[in-house]
Amino acid sequence: MHMTRRQRVIFIALALLSGGFFVGWVTAGTGIETGALVAPTEPWRDPSVPSADPASTLATLAMHPLWGAEHASKSAVAPVAAEKAATSWRLTGIFAEFGRPKAVILVTEPGKPGGRKQIRQAGDGLPDGSRITEIGTTAIVIDAGDKRRQVKLFSRN
Repeated sequence: MHMTRRQRVIFIALALLSGGFFVGWVTAGTGIETGALVAPTEPWRDPSVPSADPASTLATLAMHPLWGAEHASKSAVAPVAAEKAATSWRLTGIFAEFGRPKAVILVTEPGKPGGRKQIRQAGDGLPDGSRITEIGTTAIVIDAGDKRRQVKLFSRN
Protein backbone atom coordinates (compact mmCIF):
# COMPACT_ATOMS: atom_id res chain seq x y z
CA MET A 1 0.00 0.00 0.00
CA HIS A 2 1.38 3.36 -1.02
CA MET A 3 0.65 6.38 1.23
CA THR A 4 0.37 9.87 -0.19
CA ARG A 5 2.45 12.67 1.23
CA ARG A 6 -0.56 14.07 3.10
CA GLN A 7 -1.36 10.71 4.68
CA ARG A 8 2.29 10.33 5.80
CA VAL A 9 2.24 13.75 7.48
CA ILE A 10 -1.01 12.94 9.32
CA PHE A 11 0.37 9.52 10.35
CA ILE A 12 3.60 11.02 11.71
CA ALA A 13 1.67 13.78 13.59
CA LEU A 14 -0.62 11.20 15.24
CA ALA A 15 2.34 8.99 16.15
CA LEU A 16 4.18 11.92 17.77
CA LEU A 17 1.04 13.01 19.61
CA SER A 18 0.39 9.46 20.90
CA GLY A 19 4.04 9.09 21.90
CA GLY A 20 3.91 12.40 23.79
CA PHE A 21 0.84 11.35 25.72
CA PHE A 22 2.42 7.99 26.57
CA VAL A 23 5.69 9.57 27.79
CA GLY A 24 3.76 12.12 29.88
CA TRP A 25 1.64 9.38 31.41
CA VAL A 26 4.61 7.19 32.29
CA THR A 27 6.72 9.99 33.75
CA ALA A 28 3.89 11.70 35.64
CA GLY A 29 4.00 11.45 39.39
CA THR A 30 1.12 10.87 41.75
CA GLY A 31 0.47 14.58 41.99
CA ILE A 32 1.47 14.75 45.64
CA GLU A 33 4.33 17.13 46.22
CA THR A 34 6.95 15.73 48.58
CA GLY A 35 8.79 19.03 48.95
CA ALA A 36 8.57 21.43 51.86
CA LEU A 37 5.44 21.07 53.94
CA VAL A 38 3.28 24.06 54.74
CA ALA A 39 2.94 24.89 58.40
CA PRO A 40 -0.39 23.75 59.84
CA THR A 41 -2.97 26.47 60.31
CA GLU A 42 -5.79 26.80 62.81
CA PRO A 43 -9.01 25.10 61.82
CA TRP A 44 -11.64 27.48 60.46
CA ARG A 45 -14.18 28.70 62.99
CA ASP A 46 -17.43 30.49 62.35
CA PRO A 47 -16.94 34.14 63.26
CA SER A 48 -19.03 35.08 66.24
CA VAL A 49 -21.46 37.88 65.51
CA PRO A 50 -22.42 39.86 68.58
CA SER A 51 -26.15 39.73 69.20
CA ALA A 52 -27.74 43.14 69.02
CA ASP A 53 -29.93 44.43 71.81
CA PRO A 54 -33.28 45.24 70.17
CA ALA A 55 -34.05 48.09 72.60
CA SER A 56 -30.79 49.91 71.88
CA THR A 57 -31.20 49.37 68.14
CA LEU A 58 -34.71 50.85 68.19
CA ALA A 59 -33.51 53.79 70.31
CA THR A 60 -30.74 54.49 67.79
CA LEU A 61 -33.20 54.35 64.91
CA ALA A 62 -35.58 56.70 66.70
CA MET A 63 -32.77 59.24 67.29
CA HIS A 64 -31.87 59.53 63.60
CA PRO A 65 -34.76 60.45 61.29
CA LEU A 66 -34.47 58.43 58.12
CA TRP A 67 -36.52 60.74 55.89
CA GLY A 68 -35.39 64.15 57.10
CA ALA A 69 -36.16 66.59 59.90
CA GLU A 70 -39.77 67.25 58.83
CA HIS A 71 -40.63 63.61 59.56
CA ALA A 72 -38.67 63.47 62.82
CA SER A 73 -41.73 64.18 64.96
CA LYS A 74 -43.32 60.90 63.92
CA SER A 75 -42.10 57.98 65.95
CA ALA A 76 -40.08 55.52 63.92
CA VAL A 77 -40.79 52.68 66.28
CA ALA A 78 -44.47 53.19 67.07
CA PRO A 79 -46.57 50.28 65.85
CA VAL A 80 -49.02 51.17 63.14
CA ALA A 81 -52.41 49.50 63.25
CA ALA A 82 -53.00 47.69 60.00
CA GLU A 83 -56.42 47.95 58.48
CA LYS A 84 -57.93 44.68 57.48
CA ALA A 85 -58.46 44.88 53.76
CA ALA A 86 -61.21 42.89 52.18
CA THR A 87 -60.32 39.87 50.09
CA SER A 88 -61.10 40.61 46.47
CA TRP A 89 -62.31 38.14 43.88
CA ARG A 90 -62.81 38.02 40.15
CA LEU A 91 -64.82 35.77 37.84
CA THR A 92 -62.23 34.19 35.51
CA GLY A 93 -64.09 31.33 33.89
CA ILE A 94 -67.36 29.50 33.39
CA PHE A 95 -67.63 25.86 32.37
CA ALA A 96 -70.06 22.95 32.56
CA GLU A 97 -69.31 19.74 34.42
CA PHE A 98 -71.76 16.90 33.79
CA GLY A 99 -74.28 19.44 32.50
CA ARG A 100 -74.08 21.68 35.58
CA PRO A 101 -72.58 25.15 35.13
CA LYS A 102 -69.63 26.05 37.36
CA ALA A 103 -67.79 29.34 37.91
CA VAL A 104 -64.04 29.76 38.35
CA ILE A 105 -63.30 32.46 40.93
CA LEU A 106 -59.81 33.95 41.41
CA VAL A 107 -59.43 35.04 45.05
CA THR A 108 -56.63 37.50 45.83
CA GLU A 109 -55.53 38.84 49.18
CA PRO A 110 -53.98 42.29 49.51
CA GLY A 111 -50.22 42.31 49.71
CA LYS A 112 -49.89 38.76 48.40
CA PRO A 113 -48.93 38.04 44.80
CA GLY A 114 -51.05 35.85 42.60
CA GLY A 115 -54.14 34.28 44.05
CA ARG A 116 -55.94 31.00 44.35
CA LYS A 117 -58.70 29.63 42.19
CA GLN A 118 -61.95 28.29 43.54
CA ILE A 119 -64.65 26.38 41.70
CA ARG A 120 -68.18 27.46 42.68
CA GLN A 121 -71.71 26.59 41.59
CA ALA A 122 -75.12 28.18 42.02
CA GLY A 123 -75.95 28.53 45.72
CA ASP A 124 -72.30 28.73 46.86
CA GLY A 125 -70.96 31.66 48.85
CA LEU A 126 -68.23 34.07 47.72
CA PRO A 127 -65.37 35.60 49.76
CA ASP A 128 -67.26 38.88 50.26
CA GLY A 129 -70.29 37.12 51.77
CA SER A 130 -72.52 37.24 48.69
CA ARG A 131 -74.06 34.14 47.06
CA ILE A 132 -74.16 32.96 43.45
CA THR A 133 -77.77 32.61 42.31
CA GLU A 134 -77.33 31.98 38.57
CA ILE A 135 -74.48 31.06 36.26
CA GLY A 136 -74.84 32.11 32.62
CA THR A 137 -72.51 31.70 29.65
CA THR A 138 -70.55 34.93 30.17
CA ALA A 139 -71.67 36.18 33.60
CA ILE A 140 -72.99 35.19 37.00
CA VAL A 141 -75.76 36.73 39.07
CA ILE A 142 -75.02 37.23 42.75
CA ASP A 143 -77.14 38.15 45.77
CA ALA A 144 -75.41 40.58 48.12
CA GLY A 145 -77.92 41.09 50.90
CA ASP A 146 -80.93 42.87 49.36
CA LYS A 147 -79.21 43.59 46.03
CA ARG A 148 -78.87 41.34 43.01
CA ARG A 149 -76.21 42.18 40.47
CA GLN A 150 -74.54 40.65 37.47
CA VAL A 151 -70.78 40.07 37.34
CA LYS A 152 -69.26 39.54 33.90
CA LEU A 153 -66.17 37.50 33.13
CA PHE A 154 -62.84 39.18 34.06
CA SER A 155 -64.46 42.28 35.59
CA ARG A 156 -63.42 43.58 39.02
CA ASN A 157 -66.07 43.49 41.76
